[in-house]
This record gives sequence, C-alpha cells and structure tokens, in this order.
Amino acid sequence: MHKDLKILIDIHHLDLGLANHEKQCRSIPLEIQKIDDQVAEFRSKINNIREIIKANEKKIKMDEAMIEDHRQQQGKYRAQLFKLKSNREYQALNNEIKQLDDKISELETEILELFEDSDNKRKALRRMEKDVEQKIAESEEERKKLTQDLDREKDAYARAEKARNQLVDDLDSEISERYLKLMKKKGSGVADIIAGNCGGCFMKVRPQIAALVRGNDQLIPCEKCGRFLYWSEESSF
Repeated sequence: MHKDLKILIDIHHLDLGLANHEKQCRSIPLEIQKIDDQVAEFRSKINNIREIIKANEKKIKMDEAMIEDHRQQQGKYRAQLFKLKSNREYQALNNEIKQLDDKISELETEILELFEDSDNKRKALRRMEKDVEQKIAESEEERKKLTQDLDREKDAYARAEKARNQLVDDLDSEISERYLKLMKKKGSGVADIIAGNCGGCFMKVRPQIAALVRGNDQLIPCEKCGRFLYWSEESSF
C-alpha cells in the first residue's frame, strides 16, 4: 500500500474515533446535569413540604396567641358587665363577647385543619423521604458511572489526538494540507469504494479509476468530491 495512503486511512479512522469521543464528551455532561437536576427536584419537593409544615406550625402559634388575646378581652368585658347600668350598654358588650366567641371558634377550627394538614404532610414526607433516598442513591450511582465514562472518553480522545498528530507529522505537508481542507469542507478526506461508488459523495466511480484504486498503491482522488479513494474489504465494483 502507498505509504501516504496508509497514513491517510489511519488518520481517517482516528478522525472518526475523535469525532465520536468528542460527541460523548459533549453528551455525557448533559446526562450528568440531567441527573443533578432530578436530584435537585427531589430535594426541592421535600423542602417544599417541610416549609409548608413549618408555616402551619407558625400559623398555629399565631392563632393560639390570638385566641388567648380574645379570651383575655372577654374576661375584661365580663368584668365590666356588672358595672353597666343600662340595658343597651349591657347588650352591646354581650355582643362584643359573642363576636369574640365566633372568632375563637373560627381560629380553633383553623388550628384543627392546620394540625390535620401538617399530620398528612408528615406522613407523605416520611413516604417521600424513603422513596427519594433510594432515587438519590440510584442517581448518584449513575452519576458516578457517567463521570467514569467521561474520564475514559477524555483519555481516549487525548490518546487518539496524540496518535493522529504523530501521523500528520509523517505525512507529506502538501497532502496533509489537502486532507485538512477536505475534512473542513466535507467532514472526511478519504473514502473507500462501495458497489462502484465513492463512499464519501456516493457518486459512481469510473471502472478504470476503480481498477487503479484497487491496488492501493496510488493517491487517487474522487473526480466528484476530491476525497482520496482507497480499496477496503467491503469495496466492490
């Protein structure tokens, strides 16, 4: 096989590998971020329930304090009842006491509802914490695996890039420049012949050109796309 053609084919295969490693190095962090987002969402749901329970407890204390204030006010009103001389004043003060009773009743009902809501939330929280704990453990395991995969891809990319650079140094500079231009413009610089067609642009290769390529002892470009043609195990006329 022609020396430069052999190098070109090796570089081509390394370029394919580099493209795949690069793709993985872009996609794996996205998968890791997705896992991190899921874990954050799990924890956020738990924190939201805890915040609701905390808010309920705060509201219960406020309601209880308000009930105590209302009862103290009722005590003062009742003490005043015996000092009143007119029926109208007596009735008005009794109405005030009754209104405070209604407010106390509403607050007590609200407290019961808040206790019930908090109790339900705590039960749900216990179930969720157990479920989330398992999901987080699974997520962290998957994250660890993906991080290891990413490290392997980065290492493989570095090794392939080093091998490629060494091959490029061994290649004739004019041929190297031409190959790089093809890579930049078309995504690949070499192509094998498959069923009589260029594997790069899929245009028909003239039989006489294919016959020359079959020996792999010359640098022959595709007449359509300019890629360097070679004969592989899959090639045929």
